[in-house]
Amino acid sequence: MKKDNNPIANKIPTKLEKHGDVRIDNYHWMRLSDEQKNADNLDEQTKEVINYLNEENTDITTRKDMKKAWNIRYTAGKKIA
Repeated sequence: MKKDNNPIANKIPTKLEKHGDVRIDNYHWMRLSDEQKNADNLDEQTKEVINYLNEENTDITTRKDMKKAWNIRYTAGKKIA
């Protein structure tokens, strides 16, 4: 579920083990190999990662634009008062 239109990445638990330590990485699906990053034809996983990152970047840009607009209105209001 999205909160305030913020994109939420899917949690897909992946069990990783190294040096006898085991951990669960819910976002391992977002890790792309160099081959995936440089491929001319994107596979389904690469498309999902790119779509999520584009959503996240759009949301960040929107929030920054809204903050700029609020700052302009706030500053203008202080000058008028």
